[in-house]
Amino acid sequence: TRYWRDWSSDVCSSDLADEVFNDNIYAVSNATGKTAGFVQLVNPTLELKSDWNNHMLNVYAKGGFGFNSVDPELNNFQDVSVGADGRLDIQRNWNAYGGASWNRRHDVFGTPNTPNAPGLPLTVYNQTSGNVGYFQTFNRFSVRLDGRFDNFMYYDNSLGPAQGVITNSDRNRNEFREALRFGYQFSPGYEVWVRGSLNQRQYFQLDNSGLDRSSNGFAIVGGMIIDLGGVTSVEIFAGYLQQRFVSGQFSTISTPTFGLTGYWNPIRGLWVKPYIRREVDDSALQGTAAYIYTTGGLDVDYHLRPNIRLNGHGDYSIADYAALSAGTNNQYDQYWRFSAGLQYLLTANFYVGPTY
Repeated sequence: TRYWRDWSSDVCSSDLADEVFNDNIYAVSNATGKTAGFVQLVNPTLELKSDWNNHMLNVYAKGGFGFNSVDPELNNFQDVSVGADGRLDIQRNWNAYGGASWNRRHDVFGTPNTPNAPGLPLTVYNQTSGNVGYFQTFNRFSVRLDGRFDNFMYYDNSLGPAQGVITNSDRNRNEFREALRFGYQFSPGYEVWVRGSLNQRQYFQLDNSGLDRSSNGFAIVGGMIIDLGGVTSVEIFAGYLQQRFVSGQFSTISTPTFGLTGYWNPIRGLWVKPYIRREVDDSALQGTAAYIYTTGGLDVDYHLRPNIRLNGHGDYSIADYAALSAGTNNQYDQYWRFSAGLQYLLTANFYVGPTY
């Protein structure tokens, strides 16, 4: 399993429409000077899902549109995602699966790879993705083979006729991932597994410093799944990963990796969902090729009554820009995020209530 943190989803909620007040649109320090404003979020979704006894096919189209009261020409965004995924059941314990999608997204202020300063436009990019896989069980043993492809194409940021543009074409790239996983269920609800994976990141051109950010990497991890009949489920894993860069001026990243995901349902209506993970993500900053991203957090949802819901979230993340070119200083960013909300459902599809 690979757990992705899609930063763009932090702005686009799952609700169809929301009104938001942000007291720091550009995510800058007090010394720089904060800019406050309102944001209207509209997120239409269309999903078609099969209900066959065998096989599966899902098709979807989603939008995430933001309308800002501050610098709308720079800060308005139109995120779009269309795609499909499916599964072919060859036999009862044997299937093949796959999917494809096209996505238009943007980098969010206050996240890694995003310069934070008033007057900077959002960085917009297109992501085309595809994946195929095979899964089969042999009594208590299971095997899974995965392959994934991602293409990233970035738009240049136009600052204006006097300032020129920020070119982002040196971020354009293809990414390939292959993984093989073996599992063994030694008792009902208990499984141990081991997985080996490879990745190749191929940039189309040199960056603005004349360096090639392309790289190859691997990870070897082992883990365990515990499922206690729907009340508690947890998956933990740990291992080692390495990312080696084509340019000799970028140092190889070698680090332990680990992760956890799960949920706890101690009483009816209450869900507690922790997560932890570490991975290597590519950097958009000059003088650094990638960073080690470590994050952990907790989500809590409680249905106090059928029409009253409480929710909370907290996480702590570190972006350690470890693969640096000669003569540059290491950058080490930390992020804390907290939120709490109350929803009162007037109908099944309409609610009122604050989220901070």
